[in-house]
Amino acid sequence: MQRTVALNGKRGSHEISRHDVGKTRRRKALCFMNDVHIVVLTRRYFFGRNPVDHPSELQLEDRAVEAETACVEAPDTGRSEESVAYRMNQVRLLLCSVIDEKLAASGLSALRWGLLKALFDGRARTPTALCRILLSDSGAMTRQLDFLEKRGYIRRVRNESDRRSVYLMLTVAGHAVTCETLPLIVETRDRQLSDFTADEVNTLKQFIDRMSST
Repeated sequence: MQRTVALNGKRGSHEISRHDVGKTRRRKALCFMNDVHIVVLTRRYFFGRNPVDHPSELQLEDRAVEAETACVEAPDTGRSEESVAYRMNQVRLLLCSVIDEKLAASGLSALRWGLLKALFDGRARTPTALCRILLSDSGAMTRQLDFLEKRGYIRRVRNESDRRSVYLMLTVAGHAVTCETLPLIVETRDRQLSDFTADEVNTLKQFIDRMSST
């Protein structure tokens, strides 16, 4: 059945009564669909005899642009296993697990060995510096230092100019155990990179340095 409306207030062969249109102001014809005229009104669509609230064409276009922008700016909702950070953490956990196993006979762990190596290299002399290097909180650092001191690997020396702070020093035993276990660490590291060329290792280091500096 063909339904028609009056366009621009002019009646022609296609028309409906004022009662059908009501008080809604007409603007222009939008399109024809299935022999039913659709008239774009100021704030409403007139579809057959059932007016329906609808935003203007400009509002529809703005909403489409906003939806497209939202899709582009939406955060990545993919699997976490695909992220670089997740994979880097997996490599760290794997490496620490292997090192923990190799150092178990010495009563050390990957973290404790890292503390000894930082002192061995002279990269840190205080607990605060160690926390910054190893990204550890002060409470966890204090527990690890207590353990190493009880094993005789380090000793705390009170700072004469500031009695509230201490310096950390390797003992003879601490120096010896660091040297003894160093080959185990190097072996583990080399095995993990055995499938990489020298150029690939250098490139990987450069990428990691760029990530660390951001």
